Amino acid sequence: MSYLDQVINASGGHSAPLENLDEKEIRASLEAAGMLVPEEQDLADALLEIVEKHGKFNDDNTGVWAGYTSAKENTENAEIGVKCGNCIFWQAPNGCSIIVAETEEGGLCRFAVLPDGTVTATAGSKPAPKKDQIKGSSKNPSGSASGGKSITFSKKVEASLQEKADKHNEKYGDTASKKTSLKTLKAVYRRGAGAFSTSHRPDQNRNSWAMARVNAFLHLLRTGKPKNSKYTTDNDLLPASHPRSSKKDASALTASSYDSYIDSQLEIALLGKDQYVSAEHAIHSLAEYSGMGYDIIPSIRAAWVRGLKAGDDPYERASLLATQLHSSPDSDLLPKEGF
Repeated sequence: MSYLDQVINASGGHSAPLENLDEKEIRASLEAAGMLVPEEQDLADALLEIVEKHGKFNDDNTGVWAGYTSAKENTENAEIGVKCGNCIFWQAPNGCSIIVAETEEGGLCRFAVLPDGTVTATAGSKPAPKKDQIKGSSKNPSGSASGGKSITFSKKVEASLQEKADKHNEKYGDTASKKTSLKTLKAVYRRGAGAFSTSHRPDQNRNSWAMARVNAFLHLLRTGKPKNSKYTTDNDLLPASHPRSSKKDASALTASSYDSYIDSQLEIALLGKDQYVSAEHAIHSLAEYSGMGYDIIPSIRAAWVRGLKAGDDPYERASLLATQLHSSPDSDLLPKEGF
């Protein structure tokens, strides 16, 4: 189930009676949760106004052409999330709020409005919307993790990072300035996962964006130079003897203090809700604190929306899920596999 499905379910469900499903309210909740950008909200409102005035769009020779594509013909788009099932207008199993045609979960029309995060790859690329951007992804703010706990990564991510560290050290580990460790790569991965909310492109998901940063770090580590001259944000994670290390006084940095510094980059403590710069920033931090890895982000977003719909404090509602997990009121939103 996509996170959008979870959000819709949290808001009443695709199958809820139409009179109980306030689409504008759901879209407002999605926007507040950092998933529907203002342009998408305006487009959705405009389409609904046209439908209210002229009726639903159709595929005959009158009016505006809906351009519906069946699921069978839309397989490539559906694989990356471009489908009716992720559109805010879709009504399972075969309905739509704005077009006459019978729809399918994997189908697509030319009016699809797809919230951020539902599309995992496209031919183009663009930065994340400003309202979704989070600050401090290059490294943890001083003191932000004080008294916190270590971040947990999924078994798959940890295994991939361990393999990268082992292969790198097998070739370059005998040189102190080039040697790395699993926890160092975890710190790089964490920063990449955070930076995804600042500069991600639709042709990347959070994991691939973070792994790309790990690969860039390993290239810098073994060659002494970054592929992109602007990549300097992880220089503090390099061994002190590395020519690009920001730890200039190598003699003052012992192995123990270096390890402690890396450990500090893998800690997370929750801030006060007013200290987060956006809903996305808070949701990302709650996911890190949960101990279930970044895979829980869709669930926390859905809990946030439930809070909005119920008139609760959305941060407090999402925080309960992140801290209490299976004991929380929204435990039904948690991933069912692998936990």
